[in-house]
Amino acid sequence: MMHKLVITTSMILASLVVGCAPIGEPPLRIAISKTAGSAVFYSAQEHGLFTHYGVEVELVELNSRGESWESFEDGDTDAALMTFEGFVHGSNPVNEAGILVLIASRCDTIPASGIRDCHNHAEAEILVGSRSAMMARRDDWQRVLMAFEHSRLIVSADTLGCAVVNISREHCDTTAFLQKMRTWKLHGVMAQDSLLRRSGPFGEMEAYWHGRAFMSQSTTSQIDYGRGQQSRYPGDYVR
Repeated sequence: MMHKLVITTSMILASLVVGCAPIGEPPLRIAISKTAGSAVFYSAQEHGLFTHYGVEVELVELNSRGESWESFEDGDTDAALMTFEGFVHGSNPVNEAGILVLIASRCDTIPASGIRDCHNHAEAEILVGSRSAMMARRDDWQRVLMAFEHSRLIVSADTLGCAVVNISREHCDTTAFLQKMRTWKLHGVMAQDSLLRRSGPFGEMEAYWHGRAFMSQSTTSQIDYGRGQQSRYPGDYVR
């Protein structure tokens, strides 16, 4: 059964008109590899969400997070998916890299009860980019965040359906993909402040977090799964 997904948010500023991408800007190039976060970006591309939110994005598929970071450092890509540990060890003042969004964190334990500890900081996956470059194209990166969040909800609601897209891109089988997604928790855009603030579970990232500049303080979201079904919030959409 297909579900209708509607997102309304005040995160989009007056200058951010869905479906109207700036003319003449090159596509934003995002380096990804075979990670939990890449599943969200593949899904966004497959469902045409970048186009829907009015931004042109090119996913640069590499073999590892290390290669993704190197492509960003070399200026071949505008942003990269990598671990927080890799970011801390590889970042330097010259590239002025900042964290745009905490994408996912690895679950250290998955007991039978289903209660998971997903506060593994070292393996937390983040999207990083140049602070000045991101601010220069602030509207575009806001659009990327909207497409990411929309896609995250799709993946959270239909992981098996998402597997069809990903196994063809990552050349893995369904079982391997589902196991990977089971050991990672995807984090929503609306939860970033509570997660990355100084007192939050990922408070050590606060000093590097640049994504706060891309969100309004009154950001709100509503998801409607309609057609007679009770609305619900997958994952940690509001937390």
